[in-house]
Amino acid sequence: MANRASRSTDEGRIAALEAALQSAGATIAGSSNFPLESAPEVADLAGIDTLVVMGGVGTLGAASAAAKGWDCQFLAIPAP
Repeated sequence: MANRASRSTDEGRIAALEAALQSAGATIAGSSNFPLESAPEVADLAGIDTLVVMGGVGTLGAASAAAKGWDCQFLAIPAP
């Protein structure tokens, strides 16, 4: 999940993160264009072991709140 509307992310940073994850062997199960799309709900995360979120404080907070009760990893990538 990345906030493309944030001033702290851009398409280049998002693409670099996706490339790094794929290079490390991760499978990207989907993406969310937050806030234009809502943060994933716990039911949306079934079968996913790690939620990766890139954005500012608001994006990270919204994603962690939406994933409350999900019993897996949450990787927060704070955008500069």
